[in-house]
Amino acid sequence: MDITTDSLFLSHPDPMWVYDVETFQFLSVNNAAIVKYGYSLEEFLGMTIKDIRPPEDCAALEENVKAVSEGRDEAGVWRHSLKSGEIIHVDIIGHTVLHHGRPAELISARDVTRHVHAEQRMREALAREQSARRASDALARQFQVMFDNIPGMFLVFSPENFDVIAVSDAYLAAMHIERADAVGQNLFTILPPQPSDTRHSDLQASFARVMATGNPDLLEIQKFMLPDQNERLWVLTSTPVEGPDQRQLFLILQIQDVTTAIDGQDCGEKASDFEAAKLNLVTYTHELKSDNLRLEELATRLRTTQRLLSTGTWDYSIARDHIQWSD
Repeated sequence: MDITTDSLFLSHPDPMWVYDVETFQFLSVNNAAIVKYGYSLEEFLGMTIKDIRPPEDCAALEENVKAVSEGRDEAGVWRHSLKSGEIIHVDIIGHTVLHHGRPAELISARDVTRHVHAEQRMREALAREQSARRASDALARQFQVMFDNIPGMFLVFSPENFDVIAVSDAYLAAMHIERADAVGQNLFTILPPQPSDTRHSDLQASFARVMATGNPDLLEIQKFMLPDQNERLWVLTSTPVEGPDQRQLFLILQIQDVTTAIDGQDCGEKASDFEAAKLNLVTYTHELKSDNLRLEELATRLRTTQRLLSTGTWDYSIARDHIQWSD
């Protein structure tokens, strides 16, 4: 039986053809191949299978055909060129046949372009994720250098999704959690609850002011209930970290526990006494900003670390109380 006249061959939904394994000439093609590749039957019969390959793939094609043995051959995924010039990916399965006494091979070419592109996108996404993870790890090490030089409770997070990027040892100790329980988590899931502000609305408003102005924001005297059911009074400062395009890449949340300072004030029951204590506390809080002077010395260390890690570096302006991260 001549397979090229068989109705199953001619009407098969996948492109199929028979070619001469010595001359590479097309001997017959089915209707699906004509529709898919855009060539007429007459055009196909005047071509070789090299003509539907990118030129740079022809050497590999010749080697593959030389290796064809009798029977079934799963050649794998190859690139083919349509008449329009479009490149598609096809999964080639063949079987040797005799065509009018000539050694030939029957080929089925299933279009898998969509699957190949999906795999490419997955590989690219994985590569981006791995790159981002490496950059995040390097960035966390940079922040750890800062935490080591300026002790205290710090959290660094993304202003876009509030994911925590780095956290100081002091905060972990205060909350009795491990670093793995904090990094990568949403900021508001690892902050202790506020009895009078369950949604952390004041803190969110502070972050919004930082994003709107590009300036640090001081949030005075907030009550927090720690995991040990101990109520603490915190003053929180949010500082933006800008990239070279002036976009806020991160926010640094500095937490100062002023419970002892408040408890040490003999306020009595008068509102004026409490306001005086509060004023003294604000003065005390601003004095703590002298810690930022250490960032000048730290900048040199961070630039050295940056060269080793191939990441960004810090620039700090004392006059502006401003930190910038450069790629």
